[in-house]
Amino acid sequence: VALYAADAIWILVMLPPSPPASGRSHSAAKRTHTHDAEGRRSVEGSHGAEGSHGALAALRAAVTDRRLARVLTVQAAAAVVARALGAMSQFYEQEMYTLSDEQLGFLGTWRGVLGICLQAAFVGTVVRRLGERRALLAALGAKVVAHFAETLLSRSLSSGAALAFYVFVAIPVRSAAGYVSTLGMKSLYSQVVPARSMGTALAALDIVQSTCGVVAPAIGGAMLQKLGGKQYTTAAGVANLCLLLLAAVALPAELGAASSGKLGRANGAAVEADAQTKKKGE
Repeated sequence: VALYAADAIWILVMLPPSPPASGRSHSAAKRTHTHDAEGRRSVEGSHGAEGSHGALAALRAAVTDRRLARVLTVQAAAAVVARALGAMSQFYEQEMYTLSDEQLGFLGTWRGVLGICLQAAFVGTVVRRLGERRALLAALGAKVVAHFAETLLSRSLSSGAALAFYVFVAIPVRSAAGYVSTLGMKSLYSQVVPARSMGTALAALDIVQSTCGVVAPAIGGAMLQKLGGKQYTTAAGVANLCLLLLAAVALPAELGAASSGKLGRANGAAVEADAQTKKKGE
C-alpha cells in the first residue's frame, strides 16, 4: 500500500496539470478537423489499425513483406525463448543455490538496479556504435557465452564461489546483453518499416507477441518437466545459440525501409473498416 501511495504521489507531482475543459474541447475539435482534412493519410491509418480488421490486415501485409517478415520472425523467436526460459529461471535459483525467499527478493532488487544503470550509461551507446544488427548479434553471443560459462563453472567451483560468479558476473552480463538485444530489435524493426506505415506494423508486432505469450509458457513448462530447474543454463545456452544463428541468417545485412505498398494498402483497408464502423454507429 505504501509503495502504491508513493507511486501515486510521484505521478501527481511529475505529470503536468491537465488543461481546462474548454481547452480540451478545443483540442478535440482541432484533432477532428485535422482528421477530416487529411482523409486517408497515415495519422488516421494508424488509428484504424487498432481495430480487429485492421490488425489482421496489418499482420497479413507484414508477413508478405519479406524484409519485415524476417525481422518479425526473429522478434517472435526471441519472445518465445525469453518467456519460455523465464519459467525455468526461478526454479534454477532455488534448486541450484538453495536461495531463500528473502535472498530471491534481494536478487530481484539487484537486477532492477542493474537495469537502471545499464540503460542509463551503457545500452544506448553500444547500439549506436555497433549498429542495430551487430549489437543484437553481439548481445546474443554474450548470452550464449555467459550461460555456458555458468554451466561449466558451477560444476567446478564451490557453492559460495559459484553463487558469487552468478550474482556479480553472470547476472550483469546477461542483463546487459538482454537490454542491448531488446533495444537493437526494436530499433531494427522501426528502420525496416516505412514511417507512414508504423501504426500498421506495430499492430502486426502486437499480434505476434501476444501469440508468443500464449505459446511460450507451455513450452517452458514442458522444458522444466523434462530437464528440471538445474539444467536452465544449458537449455538457455542452446536456445540463445539457435536464436543467434537465426538472427545472423534472417536479419537483413543492410537496413532500409521495407516497401510501403502492402503496408499502405493495409492502412487503407483499416481506415475503410473504421469509417464503416463509425457510419454504423451513427
